[in-house]
Amino acid sequence: DAREEFHRFATVLNNHLDGRDYVLGDRLTLADFAVGSHSAFVMQSESQVPLDDYPRIKNWFAALEDCPSWAKTRPGAQK
Repeated sequence: DAREEFHRFATVLNNHLDGRDYVLGDRLTLADFAVGSHSAFVMQSESQVPLDDYPRIKNWFAALEDCPSWAKTRPGAQK
């Protein structure tokens, strides 16, 4: 089931972000863009994926969205 798989991997990422601002520590790297590109559609409010149990993922993705280069290219960005 897709939801079970989502929760399985979201738990891993949420736990990994404990004590970190970004995937590899305290600064934005290519790893954040790689993981973020796979997460972008899930993070859209229209996806209706339950993220309330994953506060670190929500905070990490909010920081990613603050990056101007990400904001210009993310799904749903105005061209």
